Amino acid sequence: MSITTLPRRAFATVYAVALLGIVAVALTMSGALLARELSRTGHAIDDAQLRVLLRHAADLTPSLAKPPQLAPPTPVSIPLPPDLTSSGYRLTLSFSTPPTSALLTATSPQGKLQQRLTLSPTGKILSAELQPQTPQPHTSSAR
Repeated sequence: MSITTLPRRAFATVYAVALLGIVAVALTMSGALLARELSRTGHAIDDAQLRVLLRHAADLTPSLAKPPQLAPPTPVSIPLPPDLTSSGYRLTLSFSTPPTSALLTATSPQGKLQQRLTLSPTGKILSAELQPQTPQPHTSSAR
């Protein structure tokens, strides 16, 4: 009685192709994770910059609201350093009528962050409420 064995044709080729497939999937997954982390880091940096701008505007708010009856009725653009302005950052402050609250808006190319300040009759900040960040809509140049 003889035992017949099946020939092992192209075993090494099939094994090599399978390994290449596994490596390709691993590289694709690693690339996707890296891209996501880079995007998240960029958003964190932008968010931190917007928070610093809001803090700067909050420090200026009491001086702009004194005396309260002379608070500007229209939004005030707060000047920023040239490198931030050229990068697309803006900072505005608008008071309610009468000035019992102020809305600070920090805008960047990636989004907008707002903070509402409650003011005392003397213009001091009583409370601050950070509102959720709103992303800027992406503009498409495709026609």
